[in-house]
Amino acid sequence: MVRLTQFLEQGAIYNAMNFSIPMYYNANTTVCNTGLGVLWCPSDGAIVGLRYTYPASYTNDNGPQPMTYSSYAGCMGTWT
Repeated sequence: MVRLTQFLEQGAIYNAMNFSIPMYYNANTTVCNTGLGVLWCPSDGAIVGLRYTYPASYTNDNGPQPMTYSSYAGCMGTWT
């Protein structure tokens, strides 16, 4: 959902994303760890601030991967 941020007045998040590398690299952890209230459903109180840090074995460059979730799903296409 990073590509939506430029239309949600979140240009700083959009500009922080390095689109030339995959999402799961340490260079993009700032973006993965950012939560946006606009993507949290008002009736889903459990989602607000929900964060999880995946261990280094889950990332492409062996660093921890913090992730903040939203209430809404996205589609990245098919996985290779």
